Order: sequence, then structure tokens, then C-alpha cells
Amino acid sequence: MESISENNSINDLISHLDFILDNKKYIDSVHKIKIMTAREIILKIISK
Repeated sequence: MESISENNSINDLISHLDFILDNKKYIDSVHKIKIMTAREIILKIISK
């Protein structure tokens, strides 16, 4: 079983959120805003 580091998991999550936003895979504008907010918060937390 391959070990996944914490940093890779976070980068994968950010990449997935970017994919959803770039390809407009969200349900509606509220869902889009929630995804954008989650992405921003994650980036803020890991930048500290």
C-alpha cells in the first residue's frame, strides 16, 4: 500500500477544487462560492 503524505493530500484536494471550478462542475452559484471559500481557507491555513 502506497503511503500518501499530508502535503500531497492537501495538494490533491486543492487540485480537485481547482478542477471543479475550472470545469464548472458545481451545482449552482451557492455551491461555487462554497468551493471557492473552502479553497481559500485551506490555502490560508497551510500558508501559516
